[in-house]
This record gives sequence, structure tokens and C-alpha cells, in this order.
Amino acid sequence: MGNILQTATGMVLAGPSDVTPDYSYFPFMKTLMDIAKGFQGMALIICVILLIAAAIMFGASKMTSSQAAARVTGLIFVVCLVLAAVIAGAGGLINWATGIPLV
Repeated sequence: MGNILQTATGMVLAGPSDVTPDYSYFPFMKTLMDIAKGFQGMALIICVILLIAAAIMFGASKMTSSQAAARVTGLIFVVCLVLAAVIAGAGGLINWATGIPLV
């Protein structure tokens, strides 16, 4: 059991450590969850498009012996992969961060 606070009138209240998130309390929570899923899906699709474009440009830059373009498109390729990993794992990252004891 968490902290119990007793007021001057004798009322017993739950302490702050007893507060836990209720993801279904407000009626618009399902809509917010759907919006988050939509943004996550859209961001991953954009990463796929950019990854394909970077791969094509990387191949073209190698065929034309353009080292600068190969370096830039290779960097874009790696950045797309890292971004996709962060976007896909966003829920898990937030879940992990909420479990860090700050006090």
C-alpha cells in the first residue's frame, strides 16, 4: 500500500504513490490512441519511402563514381534505419522511461 495521508478532519486519502495511469478514463482516449497509431504508421511508411530512394540514389552514385553523393545517401540510409527503430519502439521507450524511479 502507498502513502496514506490523514487530514485534520480525519479523512484518509491515498498518497501520490498510489496514482497510476488510467488509459481508458476519458472517452477520447481511444481516439488519441488511434491518432498515435496513425502517426506511427505514417512515419514508418515515410521511412520506407526515404530508404528506397536512398538505396536507389546510392546505387546511382556508385555507378557514376560520385563519392559525395554516395556518402550522403549512405548516411540517409543509416539515419532512416535508426529512425524506423525509434519510431517502431516508441511505445516501448515511453513504457521504459515511465518505470525509471526518479526519487
